[in-house]
Amino acid sequence: MHLERSPLDPADKIFDLAGNGNEAISFIWTYDGTAPSVSSVTALVADGSYIEGKQIPIALIFTENVVVTDTPFLSIESQSQLLMHHIKAVQERTL
Repeated sequence: MHLERSPLDPADKIFDLAGNGNEAISFIWTYDGTAPSVSSVTALVADGSYIEGKQIPIALIFTENVVVTDTPFLSIESQSQLLMHHIKAVQERTL
């Protein structure tokens, strides 16, 4: 086994006596600098009138998968402010 260092490859590489490289230590790093955003919001019930206290499930669709680490809130502009509490993620891109 020997180590080789190339000026074009900053990481050391390990080879066995037959010249086979150790692919298990290789990886490719990809950085996504664009934050996910909400692409659409939709109610999951039919349009209509609702009485006070009626829960209306709302889905937020994101542009890419998101990881929810806290309870998200959605502020809705109407006669009063309403809050939506996260109950469950339907899919990785939908709350």
